[in-house]
Order: sequence, then C-alpha cells, then structure tokens
Amino acid sequence: MSLEVQINHVTGLKGKGGKNCRITFRDLSYQTRTIEDFDDRAQFNEIFQWPVASSIEEREMFEISVFTYNKVFSNRLIGKFKMILQQVVKSGELSIEEPLLDANNTALKTSINLNVKYLAPDGTVGNWAVDEFSPTSHLQPDHPGMELSTGSIYSSSYLHHHSGTRYKHTSFSCSVLVSPLRFKNN
Repeated sequence: MSLEVQINHVTGLKGKGGKNCRITFRDLSYQTRTIEDFDDRAQFNEIFQWPVASSIEEREMFEISVFTYNKVFSNRLIGKFKMILQQVVKSGELSIEEPLLDANNTALKTSINLNVKYLAPDGTVGNWAVDEFSPTSHLQPDHPGMELSTGSIYSSSYLHHHSGTRYKHTSFSCSVLVSPLRFKNN
C-alpha cells in the first residue's frame, strides 16, 4: 500500500556545482542528497516511498525537479520530469528513462532514469498481486469433515482463486487471517 520511486541517475549534466532532486507526490516532497563529484552523470540510487491508504487514480502524477545546488543563493532549476501514473496503476511497476523539460516544456539533453513501483491497497497490482504468490498447503485441514473459514482483508474473489492459507513472496510472507476450524454440516 505504497508508491515507491527509485531515482537511479541523471545524465547529460553540465556545469559546476552539486546536483540534487526534489520529488513530489500528493503534496508531500522528498529531496535527494546533493551529488558533488561527477562527470556528466549524477548517480543517486535513492528510494522514496509514499504510503497510500486510498488507491492511486490513473490521472494522478508525481513530479521530479533537478537542481544545481548553491550554498549561498537559492538552487537553480535545471529541468523537471512529470509522470502521470496511468501505466504504473495498471502494471504495478515501471522502469523509465526520459529527458527533463525546461520551463518552456522543451526537452533537454539531460535525462533521468528511475523505477516506479505501486502496491495497491486492494491487492490488484504490486507485490501483493495474485501472480507473485505461490500457495503452500501445510495449513490445510487434515480432517475431511473440517474446513477453514477466512476472515481477511483480501476480497472473496481473491481467496476463491487460491488454495491454501499462506502465501509467500521472496522478500516476505503474509498469512490470511483464519478463524477456528468448523465441522461442515452434511
């Protein structure tokens, strides 16, 4: 239940001075560290996360501004990158390299490389997506007259399509909430 943006690097940078980025989504901004020593490529490799309690709409966007850092005066804007989240909402993950735009919306020779991941609250895309889990059967009832009853945050259609009550992912595991065993009425 989050939006995660990893700023990998910015290439095609000219001029002296440190470079940094500010990224904004839903009026919450983060700033990268300032990269001082580089040729024409500033390597950031920083990840920023926004927890989301409500689903992200396809028309929502985030914005990244790249600056030349100045200790005395205000930072000078190099360019901006804005991305509508339509494709990320559908697929859950996207890697992209795009040119920055100047104040006149003209593409610059400077480009930004980033990865975007979206974990939807309803489990439709992202790490909670159905295809990324593999059911295990070690929590199945062993008595033929017993059944497991689920009381979960997952939708009934999600649970209906999977056997087992525990789903594993390579980086974490989660369990579906299970109520006590009940005998079936035959």
